[in-house]
Amino acid sequence: MRSRFFQVASQFQGKISTVKGPASALRLYLRKIDWDIDARGFLLVSAFERLHLAHTSLQEILLQVNLAWQRDFTTLYTSRKLLKGLPDISRLDTSRVLRAFPESDRRQLVRQICGVFQLETQKQKWASDETATGCCIYCGGEDSHDLRMLHCPSFADVRTPYVDLVNKLVSLESTLPTLPVIHVHEHADSHRLIHASEPGRVINDHVMQLCQERAQLGETVDLFTDGSCLNPSMATTRFCAFSCVLDLLKHDDERCHYAEQALVNGKPPPSLQPIFAARLKGLQTINRAELSAAIHALSLPGHLIIHTDSDYVVRAVQRCRIASHADVLQQLNNSDLLVRLWHALRRSEPVEIRKIKAHRNVATLNNPLLRYLAYGNMVADMTANQTCQQLNPEWVSSLKAKHEDVQHAMSDLHQFFFLALDLQKARAQWEAAQSRADNVNVHAHVSSRGELLNFLRTWRPDDGIVFEREDISEWADDFSWGASLANSLVDWISLCVWPREPPSYMPASGVSWLELALSFSFHIRAALPIVREDDLGNELVLFTVDADDVAHHHITLGDMAHTFQSMWSQAILWLGPEKLPVGTRGLNNSLYLQGFAQCTSGFSPRFHFPHQALVCEYVMQHVKDTSDFDTLFRGTWIPSTGNQLHVVDWKKKCQQLKLCRKKRRG
Repeated sequence: MRSRFFQVASQFQGKISTVKGPASALRLYLRKIDWDIDARGFLLVSAFERLHLAHTSLQEILLQVNLAWQRDFTTLYTSRKLLKGLPDISRLDTSRVLRAFPESDRRQLVRQICGVFQLETQKQKWASDETATGCCIYCGGEDSHDLRMLHCPSFADVRTPYVDLVNKLVSLESTLPTLPVIHVHEHADSHRLIHASEPGRVINDHVMQLCQERAQLGETVDLFTDGSCLNPSMATTRFCAFSCVLDLLKHDDERCHYAEQALVNGKPPPSLQPIFAARLKGLQTINRAELSAAIHALSLPGHLIIHTDSDYVVRAVQRCRIASHADVLQQLNNSDLLVRLWHALRRSEPVEIRKIKAHRNVATLNNPLLRYLAYGNMVADMTANQTCQQLNPEWVSSLKAKHEDVQHAMSDLHQFFFLALDLQKARAQWEAAQSRADNVNVHAHVSSRGELLNFLRTWRPDDGIVFEREDISEWADDFSWGASLANSLVDWISLCVWPREPPSYMPASGVSWLELALSFSFHIRAALPIVREDDLGNELVLFTVDADDVAHHHITLGDMAHTFQSMWSQAILWLGPEKLPVGTRGLNNSLYLQGFAQCTSGFSPRFHFPHQALVCEYVMQHVKDTSDFDTLFRGTWIPSTGNQLHVVDWKKKCQQLKLCRKKRRG
């Protein structure tokens, strides 16, 4: 069955429409990350690497998938030209730096990485108004990532604690301001290939012969195994080795005697002799190093007693002994080694695994036998450490140099993230201060809350722009809320007055969608239609009739604002954006100035709209001192008609709108 699966997967050449099962689906998705699979089940990761689908641990396959996913990521999945030539992003190293920050800060830093903060130079390419100058709003220089992070003089004091970092980034022409991540090290691929090609352990023939002789005499073979890992917390730069030590003594009284002598001499007993040591092959983790040492020790003949300080090895042996078949272990981490361990334990000669404490101070142990076992663990640990740090010095130097490079890069990124957060806070404080200045000291018009409210009630631009009412019969019936509301909305728009230029004395930067929704509700003397789901999940438009409908369906201020924003967008779509003065959508401070707890979404600049005074009064009574729009809408001006609630299928209305727009474009 397995062979047939591999054969089908390796031969599939079709597209997603011709996929008929898991084998063909596997081949299809392997090709998406430039992998392939052959008829023997080997995943062809690159020209030099291959992993067996059944015999390689899922842990290592997932690691390789992550590496494949990040390969050429900035080249294939971004339109930002500055990122095209950069090295691949090291997801593991970048994530490690991000995890050092609180979750709220991490969200801001991820936004920084993704480039969601639009530059003024980027805005200039699409904005149609003259305010998009491409210049930094703080200092007036040409806006760029480098300017914002390293050069803007308006926030020079914020950079003072980071002056060394800033000078370093400037001198190296670093890409951190553009893309603040850790890049994959230039030697990462070659190091991974060398790790995969490590030669493994070699056991001397004399050791094999000694163990064979003990087996023939019915004597036990006592072994001490251990692993070593440098930079264990760094997934991209750690490297490991393992060792095994043979106890040449046969009896406990001899061991006690040697332990006493060792304490006097200050050296481990000469009866504890390393018999093999090697670098770990493949994926580098301390658990794999410890497990590899035990697996290689099991190749020795005789009744083995293996002493290990690894809880992981003890649990692995227990799990393999109760496993009925090796396939049971395939879903576990390090399954490739666990399968080898499972087979190694199926030997005819007995094996005992004994747990000992790690790194004990031999001078404090009064029991000489326990001291001897501690010496055994010490020798195994020293041998593994020496192998890890000294075997093939040139190779070790290259590994350590790579680790230092990555450490420096992570340190720089860590400081850069602190700088980015400090600059974000400084900009927010600057904008808040500007907003307060605008709100409090803009002009004598708004010297007090009472004068502000009176100003908003009565303001009307001098020599403003008025929309000329036009015939809309061509599209009124296709308006998603019906022809009657389409005509009412256009009538309402014709009563609005837009300023030709935003007045310098205007405290409110715009008008909220809620204020416009209330104004339109006053105009039509009704609540706005809302969208609700029925019990089957169908979206329906409810055309509420009176206050009873409003209460029964719990229509909130948020419902009103959302509906009006949708109606406005569709009306502009039908009328054409050139019919009305240019404006922008986004946050503005209109409701905030009137006592709401935050800025809200709306339209800028502010314009005069019908029933301005009534809207202001409503906000003072029902919106002031609140912090969200979940408040129930209270339309006291809506008459009771006794008419039945009208309901329309919203999905059909949306489909109808798309068809009508398509016909008009055709």
